[in-house]
Amino acid sequence: MSKIKQYLLFFALFLFFATPVLGQGLVPCGGEGQNSCTFSDFFVLINNVVNFILFNLVPPLAVLFFAWGGITIMTAGGDPGKVEQGRKILTYGVVGILLIYSAWIIVYEFVTFITKGQMEWPLYFFQKNP
Repeated sequence: MSKIKQYLLFFALFLFFATPVLGQGLVPCGGEGQNSCTFSDFFVLINNVVNFILFNLVPPLAVLFFAWGGITIMTAGGDPGKVEQGRKILTYGVVGILLIYSAWIIVYEFVTFITKGQMEWPLYFFQKNP
């Protein structure tokens, strides 16, 4: 079996087994013993997805990129092309993290400015009172 097929099979199995686990708790409605979903729950879903991506998905991916770049540099064996490739991987990892988190900060500050600081972030005004 080729490497591409192995990676695709692994990815498909990961999605098959991990999807029910990852979907738990994204929206506090629609489950057994819970209220039905409303329009405001859509914004809660967006908030939960963004928080999952920013704080559960990005840091491990950044660590993988840094490890990949570092290993590429360490195993270069004096090859300047491999060293340059490793440096590019590290640079792109840092730039990616800076872009992702700076975009989040910009949106946060924009919403705070628009609401004059009267709204708690992120989008808590759509959540229902218990």
